[in-house]
Amino acid sequence: MGATFRLGDADAGAVLCGTRPRPPCAHVEQVAGEAGVARALKGRRGGICADVVDPGPIAVGDGVEVLEEDPRSEGRRIVDRLRESLGS
Repeated sequence: MGATFRLGDADAGAVLCGTRPRPPCAHVEQVAGEAGVARALKGRRGGICADVVDPGPIAVGDGVEVLEEDPRSEGRRIVDRLRESLGS
């Protein structure tokens, strides 16, 4: 979470920032038109909640472009490299 990404067209798509994971819910079953889908996906898949940074049109099948990774990811990579160099 915390990554900023664009959905849709590079010039006009929406820019969002992920805020937290979201487990599968009844909405997934409504979209799929099949009972039990949320239960089948539980623990393995889900979605995310996101803040809208810059609104824009999106559609099913649009691409996703990561504009900025979660800032915490870089910190974890630095710590991992330091541990590797120290043999920890």
